Amino acid sequence: MINTTKAILLTIDQIDQNDRCFDVFETEPEGYHFSESLLVQKTGNGYRIITGFASLSAGISPDYRFSAVSLSADENPLEILKTIILLKQKSRALYPIEMARIFRLARELDVPETDIDKNLMPVLRLKQEKGLAGHYLQLLMLSEKYCKYLIGKKAPAKTWLGLTRFDKTGRQQIEKIIDLNPTLSVFEEIIVNLFEIAARETVSVSDLLADLNWDAALNDGTLEAKDRLFKIRDLITRRRYPLLSAHRERIGELVKQLKLPENASLNYDKTFEKKELRISWRLNSAADIKRMRTFYSGKIIRLFQQLLDAL
Repeated sequence: MINTTKAILLTIDQIDQNDRCFDVFETEPEGYHFSESLLVQKTGNGYRIITGFASLSAGISPDYRFSAVSLSADENPLEILKTIILLKQKSRALYPIEMARIFRLARELDVPETDIDKNLMPVLRLKQEKGLAGHYLQLLMLSEKYCKYLIGKKAPAKTWLGLTRFDKTGRQQIEKIIDLNPTLSVFEEIIVNLFEIAARETVSVSDLLADLNWDAALNDGTLEAKDRLFKIRDLITRRRYPLLSAHRERIGELVKQLKLPENASLNYDKTFEKKELRISWRLNSAADIKRMRTFYSGKIIRLFQQLLDAL
């Protein structure tokens, strides 16, 4: 536990602005508040910031004196890491990429692996699983674009870590769909399906995407972003579930043959787990009622039976 601290007054010129050793957290949107106390540590070049890096871009006057809490120069690095984690957790949960930076910093500061497992993992609220820290370290390969998207979508750790299963080229290709602004669930669906297909067919993700004409679908200027995204999902789904996709096409053809009136809609379980049809009618006029009465011919009833048998 840190107990070698003292309150001091500093000017911005006393801070070594090149020492960003402990700069592991994402910048907060609210920026720096002058009422906050910085946590610093004495070094040979002045003071290094431990927490409060937003102060460096706050436009503080060189002669303005602000409060800080200074740690001893020989403070235990593990205790410093535990302290900054606990301080950040008071305002929000840590992002997976921040945990990766902390694991990297712990190694750079020569914190023993046993201390990382026994003392740092619990503070990070992680299970003490063998190899987990190394898995998190792989997140450092993710681009800023990935990180910004995943943070903005509040993605769980499993989604972050799932991306580490792809090689560099695969990640660069998959990153392109972020420009289409997919929901998190759609993004997760795409990466899981791509991984499963590549594993089943024993091909690289890059070769798989080339075979799927991924770039052509991404860059189809005739379609809006949401339609390009739908096209990409459809390509991937067809590849992963060829029999299910063929079955969906057959059902779709039968539905087309019904030629439903404009005031009618047909719904069924797209997963085909329920053998059920639901027909809805919108009745606003006598003409709507007439369309409903004349719709149910013998041919239509037979088509309904075919459709129900096919589900």
